Amino acid sequence: MARVKEITLANRYRLDELLGEGAMGSVHLAWDEKEKRRVAIKLLKTATWGDEARARLREEALSLKKLSHSGVTKLLDFNEEKQHSFLVLEFIDGGNLNQYVAKNHPLPITRAIEMGVELCDALSCAHNAGIIHRDLKPDNVLLSASGKVRLTDFGLALRDDRTAQLTATGTIQGT
Repeated sequence: MARVKEITLANRYRLDELLGEGAMGSVHLAWDEKEKRRVAIKLLKTATWGDEARARLREEALSLKKLSHSGVTKLLDFNEEKQHSFLVLEFIDGGNLNQYVAKNHPLPITRAIEMGVELCDALSCAHNAGIIHRDLKPDNVLLSASGKVRLTDFGLALRDDRTAQLTATGTIQGT
């Protein structure tokens, strides 16, 4: 993992390592000075993407606020500063499903079923809350150090209570 230059957000979150990058932003391992714990920061490339991206990040925060399930990554904070918009999420330290399968290939059938059931339970919680994930892929399934499945990245989620439509009809979002 790459070390980032010393950046502190909201006078509280010190970015330590770049964990991953996507088109609209990056995810960093960070230290929460107030709570004295590791967290994950989903940091938007605000200068590149502007108001629509800020709206999407805000919607992701609202979706995560509606969910309380052991199989869904917890939202700890959401912040919009002049230069930075970001989510603060619990840090899940076991990597993603792609990494796990690469290390443990072939998966024993019982383990694959166990993980599938955990993932379906998390998705069921989201669906019961009126949220459709819309970007389900191995990179968005994290594993805790104990091996429990944690669903993350609700950036393209569709909520039934959303007032604004951020995806145009007939367009495809996701990977």
